[in-house]
Amino acid sequence: MNQTWLIVFALLMGGSLVKMLLVHPLIWVGIDLVILGAAYQVLKRNPLVNVPHSMKLLGALTAINVVVDLGILEAWMGNFAVLGLVGWMIYRSRNGGGGGSARRQQRHKWNK
Repeated sequence: MNQTWLIVFALLMGGSLVKMLLVHPLIWVGIDLVILGAAYQVLKRNPLVNVPHSMKLLGALTAINVVVDLGILEAWMGNFAVLGLVGWMIYRSRNGGGGGSARRQQRHKWNK
């Protein structure tokens, strides 16, 4: 599974390098969408990866990237948005995915 995420990371880095060579923002958006599709193809090959949750993360990162590429959002605001996304992911993982103070339902009464 680690190799899968290394491939996705390499795709993201390669896409950033290609975007440095080109100057038009609409081409940058196209590159972002191609990278998202390629990441989906890589992730769906591994049965251990939770594809819907992984694609939510990559989709949110792509959306932030597209908004910054089009100039709707400044780069420093995009950085804060990515930091907020990472913080939200950490918060969700610590609370069992619920995001709140609700306890998980026990399977049996004697597991209290």
